[in-house]
Amino acid sequence: MTAWAATLILGYSKGQEVSHVRKSEILENNPLYGRVLTRADWPELKALIRQAQELPLNTSEYLRVACLIQGEEDVSAKELAFWHVGSDVFKLTFRTRRSDALFFPNSLLAEGRNFLLAAAAATELQENCRYTYYCFLDGDAYVAQWLAGW
Repeated sequence: MTAWAATLILGYSKGQEVSHVRKSEILENNPLYGRVLTRADWPELKALIRQAQELPLNTSEYLRVACLIQGEEDVSAKELAFWHVGSDVFKLTFRTRRSDALFFPNSLLAEGRNFLLAAAAATELQENCRYTYYCFLDGDAYVAQWLAGW
């Protein structure tokens, strides 16, 4: 493994400090965090997604990636792998309420993914720019070393 890859995975780079600030911004400003989500929220969130789809695409030199992780597992290693300039991580749990994750109790897999997409849409609307890619992951997915060079 290269030194750069080790730095990215272990989280000691300056970029990780920036990512920590970015994570705090999302947790503070995204209206879906800090509440219990229910199926009754879906019509409003579906409209939010449609509204975000009308935004302009990212035109910066960096790809903007929304990493959407669903599950109960500890995903801190996955977060370290994905947090970098231009990428944001959104997490959803369905059993345990956590301060750094959306909480949709007893949700089904597809429902959780739709609500994660809505969380990304809320951030897109705040920033007036869409993500380039959306990467959906289950909490128990294995993140291979190849990601470090991404």
